[in-house]
Formats: sequence, structure tokens, C-alpha cells
Amino acid sequence: MSTTNITNAALRAQIVSGETMLGQLAQAVRQVLRGNGNRTNAGNPNGVLTPQNRGERVWDTTNSREFVATGLTNTSWFPTTGVPVTAEVSGTGSTVTVNLGFTPSYVMTLNLTDFDVQYEWTDTMANGTAIEHNKAGSIQQLASEGITPITTAGSEGFQIGTTISESSKRIAYVAHP
Repeated sequence: MSTTNITNAALRAQIVSGETMLGQLAQAVRQVLRGNGNRTNAGNPNGVLTPQNRGERVWDTTNSREFVATGLTNTSWFPTTGVPVTAEVSGTGSTVTVNLGFTPSYVMTLNLTDFDVQYEWTDTMANGTAIEHNKAGSIQQLASEGITPITTAGSEGFQIGTTISESSKRIAYVAHP
């Protein structure tokens, strides 16, 4: 009789284990159907989306950036760290603001229309400056109208100054947290 009880207990453990695995599989299928477990949002989710749970991840389709919820309020979203953001904007001839959800420590821009100039800025440089690399091979420092970080909560990112933001030009950027 004790052998039967052990067998029944082992069988019950296998059933519970199987139910747990089926539950995990069902959750994984739901996540795949929802988009690999990530909701999406056009822009920074702070102030817009309320997390469904702590640890939830949301993909910002506008800025190609992932955010993770650290709480349960719509201001609990933080960008995942260590992953650079690469995207492009259109030059206007005026200052262009890029919202990332984090303040970058490094930004590189490239004129994709003419492929004639690249600018770089790091957080060890003054705001509004940049190093210019042009196709002729010269390197110079911009004293103004370069890259300026934005540190305002909920609007973190950077501004591209008028020297870089040539009207009607496609500007690619890489921004590192």
C-alpha cells in the first residue's frame, strides 16, 4: 500500500508539473500572439501607458527603444540600458528635438542625403558643441549649434542644432545611454 501511495504521489507531482508546463506554454503563446511579450507604443510610454505588471516591457515604435516597468503607474517606465538607439530624422534648418526616454552619453549623426558630414558629441563635451568630420577629411569642433542633451524627466533625449539640421536632409543618428 505504501508503494501505491508513493506512485500516486509521484503521479500527482507529474500532473502538477505538466499543468505548470502547460500554463507556461499557454503564457508563451499569448506573448507571441501579442508581439513577443512586448506591447508597443508610438513614443515614450511614460504618462501614456499603465503597466500591466512590474517587469512588463514595451517597445517604442517611434524611437526604436525598449522600456521596462518598475512599478504599476504610468510614470514607472524606464528605458532598458546599454542598448544604443539608431534611427533617422529629417533636417529642417532649425533645431530638431529627438526624444529617447534617456539622456545619451554619446551621439553620432550622419547626413544620409549627401554622405558628406558626420558629427559626434559625448557627455564630456559642452552642450551645443560637436566634432565635425567632413568628407574632405578635415575635423573641426563646432562651438555652437551642435548636439545638446535633454535631461528633463519624461522628455529625455537630445537636440540637433541648426548647423547639423540642414533643411530637407535625412539625418541618421546613433545615441548611447
